[in-house]
Amino acid sequence: MIKNKKRLNISFLTLAIIWILALSISALYNSFNIDKKQDQLALEHAKNAFEKDLMFRKWVAMHGGVYVFVTEDNPPNPYLSHIPNRDLTTTSGEKLTLMNPAYTLRELMTKFTGMYGEKGHITSLKLLNPMNKADSWEKKVLKKFHNTPLREYHEIYKYKDEKHLRYMKALVMKPDCMKCHREQGYDIGDVRGGVSITIPMAKYDDDRKLEKNNILFSHLMILLVGLIIGILIYRKIKNKLEEEEILEKKLHKKDKLLQEQMKLASMGEMIGNIAHQWRQPLSVISTASSSIQVKKEFHMLTDEFIEENCEIINNNVNYLSQTIDDFKNFIKKDKKRIHFKLVENMENFLTLIKGAVNNNHITVELDIDPSIEVEAFPNELIQCYMNIFNNSKDEFKIKNMKLRLFSIKAYKENEKTVIELLDNAGGIPEEILPKIYDPYFSTKFESKGTGIGLHMTYNIIVQGLRGNITAQNKEFEYKGKTCKGALFTIKI
Repeated sequence: MIKNKKRLNISFLTLAIIWILALSISALYNSFNIDKKQDQLALEHAKNAFEKDLMFRKWVAMHGGVYVFVTEDNPPNPYLSHIPNRDLTTTSGEKLTLMNPAYTLRELMTKFTGMYGEKGHITSLKLLNPMNKADSWEKKVLKKFHNTPLREYHEIYKYKDEKHLRYMKALVMKPDCMKCHREQGYDIGDVRGGVSITIPMAKYDDDRKLEKNNILFSHLMILLVGLIIGILIYRKIKNKLEEEEILEKKLHKKDKLLQEQMKLASMGEMIGNIAHQWRQPLSVISTASSSIQVKKEFHMLTDEFIEENCEIINNNVNYLSQTIDDFKNFIKKDKKRIHFKLVENMENFLTLIKGAVNNNHITVELDIDPSIEVEAFPNELIQCYMNIFNNSKDEFKIKNMKLRLFSIKAYKENEKTVIELLDNAGGIPEEILPKIYDPYFSTKFESKGTGIGLHMTYNIIVQGLRGNITAQNKEFEYKGKTCKGALFTIKI
């Protein structure tokens, strides 16, 4: 239950972080799009202003210029003196002067600005009128037009102490331009200058700020609503888990009352089971590490020996970790059997006990039909082998036997798989044979055993695998010697 609560806390925290990150990314993305949109609107504004001015200029050019009354503001243009009929007199005696497209466009740009303060300027690197002189930015862009295929350019920067968008498009020589600009040496298709549009960004920056504030506010609201809903769901699930925890505690207390005959409560039994299973792997790990130290001390350490013992240590560490899951899986009701080759399962077991076998000078005989496949729980079977092997190993040490034999045989019999585990440790006293599967029954000192191993082996085989396990004493011949030991027969 504690694990479920921890998982719930981690899940909620993870989802909250993902939610915050997702909305933050969304807000940043929308903010980026707002910047992009406002800059694009300013650019479109500049382009529209240019097109408007260009259309006006084309209209004037189409008519070859326009004549206006001569006034102080509109004197005859000295830069058009080479044009015949620059000045005319009406029948009523009034003076008229010709305004060419550039002249009319400059006057339009000078006297009439747009609603957002945009200003236009017609300019060139080869001037007829010095009043059209280009500033430094315009000169830079005009040079780009002359030296590259580029025909329009824009840039946003601080201009006259304020942020502006500046846009320029090239003016290309056309036949109707030759009337005024032929003497400058241009040919049709040449860039003779450009029109720049300068737009203050204040209005667009104000709109940008307003939209960003709206986006930020909406995302904050969505974030808060999402977190509130998540907290409500979290509390509901947490309350449910706490209710289940209370119910589980009540059931646990009830189980303790029903199992007063047991020495440990359910949790204590599990710890005992795990401790029993861990003793041998820990011993193997200790043996392997000690062997490395001894070899090193006598300068006999080799890479192969290190690799072999490191592998033994790693395998046993993995087994220690797996043991907890194996016992947990054993008591679950929804576990599934799997098909596997018995010989591979037994090889995994032998790998785990390799250190103990070598350290205790035990001879292991293996006789297994490689074609045998079983449907069972491989790790639980390994636990059974381990429990029986550990008892044999302990007996070998107690009796200080020279010949230490552990035989494993497997075969098929009436569609059942039979596994025989036999040692030569002298057998089990007949008076205790009926008790060996009882919980906590042990003939060893408390420090040497808990009496859980064979009890759990019985439960795994009988209850978990719906098989059968028997134990008996057996005499047999091995290399001309008569031996006696305990034979465990597992049928699944």
